[in-house]
Amino acid sequence: MSLHSSDLFLLFVTGLAVLLRSFSTRRIWSNPLAHGPGFFFTIEVAPGFYQGPGVSWLRRYRNVIVAERSVEALALLAVLGLRRWEWLPMWAGACALLSVATIRGFTAWAHHALGRLAPVPSSLAVSLDARRLSDYISWPAEALAGAIVVASWLLLLAQGDAQIRWKNPILLTYVMLGLILAKFAVVGSGFPLPAERIEEHQRWVDAHRRSILRRLGSIGWFCSTLLGGYALLHGWPPAKGHAWFRWFLAAVALGVWLLQVAYQFAGTRRLDAAGRNLRPPAGWSGASSPLAWLRGTSLWWGIAYVAGLVLLLVFVQV
Repeated sequence: MSLHSSDLFLLFVTGLAVLLRSFSTRRIWSNPLAHGPGFFFTIEVAPGFYQGPGVSWLRRYRNVIVAERSVEALALLAVLGLRRWEWLPMWAGACALLSVATIRGFTAWAHHALGRLAPVPSSLAVSLDARRLSDYISWPAEALAGAIVVASWLLLLAQGDAQIRWKNPILLTYVMLGLILAKFAVVGSGFPLPAERIEEHQRWVDAHRRSILRRLGSIGWFCSTLLGGYALLHGWPPAKGHAWFRWFLAAVALGVWLLQVAYQFAGTRRLDAAGRNLRPPAGWSGASSPLAWLRGTSLWWGIAYVAGLVLLLVFVQV
């Protein structure tokens, strides 16, 4: 069975996803220790915790991570063995959902078991400053990404060849729309913070919010790069028949991805260092616990978005 250009594109993107998950494994492995020896995730623990019960908790967490990554690897091997390249986007989406569900589930369990023992700050404070999306993103950059999406679709609709698999641009566009909604949710999110060292906590939370938005933005740029490359491959006549051009576009996408990954890892290290001596958000039980966001409308938007993604992956086969 010969590989079409779209199949090669899917394999290329899948390879990038595998590399990204490999690079992120080290940080995920040490997530419980991100806030120092006084915390397990964001749960304040007693001195000596990591010489006692903390050893078992770390082992449980890492066993869960190993099991989750093993399931992902076996699923990928099955897809590659069956040569069902069209299932690769479904595999990538399922891995992202599985990873989030696994970590969220474990932290919820840890908070249930350990969080009730954590001390509650004597006083809390809530920031009343208004936050706008324009304070955190560049509208010209967002407009450029949107223009790439629109131009890509116009090119595919006007001059697309017979080898187009519409599922690919549809999924990339859907992901980018979801990123826009996620940005609004991140800017609007907030929770009480301990009143002591409030300014330092507010600066760290704001830096954390900006870090998440930069990460969402980098994913958006990567998706727009892929969509633009796909449109050129299937809708721009000079690109047809030139194998080198396909690999040139792949190299451009790889370069964009590597720069963004390096920037994200450097920013994450700085953020971890700045917040290491501060009480982390959700570091106590109550209104700011990890499950508090379930009471907001973000949950229902998230469920609707994931449901739409699943429907696209399952039913859109063109």
